[in-house]
Amino acid sequence: MTNSSLICYTKLSPNCSPRTHVIDTITIHHMAGSATIEFCGEIFAPPSRQASSNYGIGSDGRIAMYVEEKNRSWCTSSSANDNRAVTIEVANCGGAPDWPVSDRALASLIELVTDICKRNNIKQLNFTGNLTGNMTVHRWVTPTNCPGDYLYNLHPKIAAEVNRRLNQKDKEDEPMQEPIYSKIEDVPAWARPTVEKLVKAGALQGDDSGLNLPYSMLRMFVIHDRMGIYGK
Repeated sequence: MTNSSLICYTKLSPNCSPRTHVIDTITIHHMAGSATIEFCGEIFAPPSRQASSNYGIGSDGRIAMYVEEKNRSWCTSSSANDNRAVTIEVANCGGAPDWPVSDRALASLIELVTDICKRNNIKQLNFTGNLTGNMTVHRWVTPTNCPGDYLYNLHPKIAAEVNRRLNQKDKEDEPMQEPIYSKIEDVPAWARPTVEKLVKAGALQGDDSGLNLPYSMLRMFVIHDRMGIYGK
């Protein structure tokens, strides 16, 4: 299990436990203040605090790690949630009642969540408005306003943008479909004389659906023809 390469600061908290479930959930919290990632790390440092998160994001967009992903943070007042979730504390740039976050923090949050999903094979984020989805919030398991209304109301948009990026990456990873040519008239002009020569010689006959020539085979035929293998 790896950690995010997006972090620029690490202060590991003793307040954690070995993870007992694969990572399949994201839980976004708010710091309920404008703390820096360094100050948040100091808050999680004492064992007496009995609290931590896997990552933290400052209003400047910098990302910190406080608990490695292989371990469960103590963040959501629910061991069932935190054993399967990567938890992220986000600094606020304003206070109650909405607890907004900066654009830089939001951009880093989306980038970090996308990275977590890619590395942990989370194909899609589902924010369902309850614990049936894999994007959960603190307020669903204990009386709290966390993650604040600003971030809470952005959850559907965060999930949509992360999913868009995940889908984009999947499409980039797909192998390109090799063109198949069934008819002589469909063959590119640079290869048509070679194909016509081979058909006329009976070397290419195809089947009921046509010649079915892959592009790679077409290139090989042309190279051989230019080397004189098929004669004049």
